[in-house]
Amino acid sequence: KRIVIGVRNNGGGVDQDGIVRVYDWDESASTPDWTQVGTDISDGANDAFGSSVSISSDGQTIIAGAPNFQTTPSGPGRVSIFSYQLISGTASWTYKATIAGSTNGDRFGYSSSINGNGDKIIVGAYGANKARIYSWDGTTASQIGSDIVGGANGDAFGAHVELSANGVAVIGAPFSDSGGS
Repeated sequence: KRIVIGVRNNGGGVDQDGIVRVYDWDESASTPDWTQVGTDISDGANDAFGSSVSISSDGQTIIAGAPNFQTTPSGPGRVSIFSYQLISGTASWTYKATIAGSTNGDRFGYSSSINGNGDKIIVGAYGANKARIYSWDGTTASQIGSDIVGGANGDAFGAHVELSANGVAVIGAPFSDSGGS
């Protein structure tokens, strides 16, 4: 069992210097406990890195959102993709790619999710009232279709996103008052 945890304001101050940690459940220990896999992952950019995190079912790929990337506190945001590797017997999370937002204030990466197979990623940008779905081949993330746009500005469409194991998307708009359909 493997989990990923994002701490978007690890320093506790205004810098929002977030980190991401990955843990495995170790049942073989005399006292079963969670053990960190690799070291803390940080981008050092004071951009709320770790605001959203997700892990593939096999635990080999993780994503981490940084919605304030570039011009804190209202940059376009980004999502970084990492893969698990053993390097000289040491667990490591290797940076693979970045999916970047397009416009300051979009809050791209505030929410993100990777499907179970690790080949689809959804990213919410509630500041722009939209979400995007990408295919991931281990090297390149390519947008699938056009942006998925919410009904009304101010609904925060994209503030919550999730992909099921087989890639079905759920997108939340917590401030919508339309009642749904």
